Amino acid sequence: MKIGLIAGRDFDLAAYPTDSSGVIVNETAVALMGYKDPIGKPIYSGKFRAHIIGVVHDFHFQSLHGKIMPLVLEPGRNDRYSHILIRTQAGQTQTAIETLQQLCKRLNPAFPFTYHRWLAAFAYRTDIPWWVFAVTGSAVALMALFTVCWQTLRAATANPVKSLRSE
Repeated sequence: MKIGLIAGRDFDLAAYPTDSSGVIVNETAVALMGYKDPIGKPIYSGKFRAHIIGVVHDFHFQSLHGKIMPLVLEPGRNDRYSHILIRTQAGQTQTAIETLQQLCKRLNPAFPFTYHRWLAAFAYRTDIPWWVFAVTGSAVALMALFTVCWQTLRAATANPVKSLRSE
């Protein structure tokens, strides 16, 4: 995903078995916890206990309309979320989806593979042809021209004496 680590390291359970209780946090989470040097520091939430092994740059993982929230990434936890984000190369999205679907079926045939695209997830869609914009733009331009001409004609034919009397 090209989310750059700014401190610490990535998960490596083979080299560091303690990474099973390690987390990677974002800059917002570090600021909220008040740590100057967060690597190796503990993090607690209820029964959840872990230690920070890495810090990543802030990035939007929710709606772009809201501010960036604190984020804690854990290895091997599949009981909380069922979504992953994958960055693909431009023009290779369909190939990547097909490859991921095959991989998912091979690793866990019982797990349903689904993916969503942004506007494709809406139930109702319609295509708007180009001529709709052309007709609408022309109609607006004609209405503006008619209004300007009408007001100019009224001003040109009005009796100036009536205007001066009423003021």
